[in-house]
Amino acid sequence: MKKKTMKRNQIIIGALTVLLGVAGYINFSGNKLDLAPGELEPTESAFAEEQTETDAKPAEIVSGELTVSDVPEDEYIELNSEEEKIGEAVLTSANAANNFVSIKLNREQSRSQNKETLLEIINGDGMDAQAVQAATDAYVKLTEDAEKEQEAESILAAKGFGEAIVSIGDSGVDVILNCTDLPDEKRAQVEDVVTRKTGCTVDAIVITLAQ
Repeated sequence: MKKKTMKRNQIIIGALTVLLGVAGYINFSGNKLDLAPGELEPTESAFAEEQTETDAKPAEIVSGELTVSDVPEDEYIELNSEEEKIGEAVLTSANAANNFVSIKLNREQSRSQNKETLLEIINGDGMDAQAVQAATDAYVKLTEDAEKEQEAESILAAKGFGEAIVSIGDSGVDVILNCTDLPDEKRAQVEDVVTRKTGCTVDAIVITLAQ
């Protein structure tokens, strides 16, 4: 059984090595290489080393898909349902991570623009003293809120919640977590962190699950 498993692993590694090598060559060549579907054929020299290492037939690239030909029926490698679920979970997790980065970036850009507007009022010539004071107070609050959000997000990450977004608004605090389920015990931990770091009450916290 171990021998058969090792042989299957060798077949997969050899096939993936060939695919990555071809993809890397196409990427390096850029516009110099113009391929139509079905025109890419493996050369004999490209597979010579793979044949000695895997003791299998050469891998074929057909219309952009990688297949292994002439492999005994009991040696075919197929993705089972569990492997497909794992792949989907990894993709979903990657997309969620990208969304979190995008949300945080947009938040920082918006906050930066607001600060610039407030600074124009604060440093503007002939501005009303009351307007300058209001702008100054708003600027200070933006800075303090940003610090509170970062502290809360860091603690949530340290407690195992991974990526988290904490946004302080006028009416409460929004918390976005990268998870599919939040048991009561975990929810209590989130609420404890957010209330301590932002100063809001529990009923002012809105928790949203990203997935």
